[in-house]
Amino acid sequence: MDLPGQFVQPGDKYRYVWDIPADYAFPENQSSVIWSYSSKSSPIGDVNAGLLGLVVIYKTGTLEFPSPGSMFQRPKGIDQEVFTLMTNTDEAKSTYYTESGARLGFSVDRLKELEATDPLFKESNRMYHINGYVYNNNKVIDIVYGSRVRWYVISFGVSDEDVHTAHWHGATMLHHGHRVDVVDLTPISFQVVDMIPDNVGQWLFHCHVASHFESGMSAFYQIEEVIYTGDEGWE
Repeated sequence: MDLPGQFVQPGDKYRYVWDIPADYAFPENQSSVIWSYSSKSSPIGDVNAGLLGLVVIYKTGTLEFPSPGSMFQRPKGIDQEVFTLMTNTDEAKSTYYTESGARLGFSVDRLKELEATDPLFKESNRMYHINGYVYNNNKVIDIVYGSRVRWYVISFGVSDEDVHTAHWHGATMLHHGHRVDVVDLTPISFQVVDMIPDNVGQWLFHCHVASHFESGMSAFYQIEEVIYTGDEGWE
């Protein structure tokens, strides 16, 4: 294969090496940062089809094996990591748009006609979602009361509708040394915040931009207290 920067064609492989500077200055009160990777074969179509992923970089000395014989390391001082992608996906720009339309009986010409003449149809293809789900239809994010939870919050879209405000009900977060319950996301941005949940119950996590909230950019997370019951174990 040729030099990096060119497309990796279907069926081909290329190994990328990502060098992280040893002296990278991590933000205050933060032992990890997050970045992303995405398809470059058809960048717009593939990203709108969900072909992207996340990479977490930990500060040197942060990772450890939790017990002898463990296969994987875990970050010190963090009991759970939660990843949330908040973005606007335009299904009309997806690599699989015409294929999805064909399954519903729409020809390519008909799809183009609707896109050009029907504003409601055009808007219906835009999904304001969290991790691919809208209107709290996500699998509930389970969190243990009093635990140390790190949230990674990402906006990957590049449209004018991809400015978001991530808001947690029922908890506050530590963000760069400040106590907050809202963080701002610009297009292609990444935020890392820490939570110690202290309110048992089901809580709303959503975008506070009113039109995005109304269009479904919301999810539930559940805080549960784990109680040791002696010989019976935990409940």
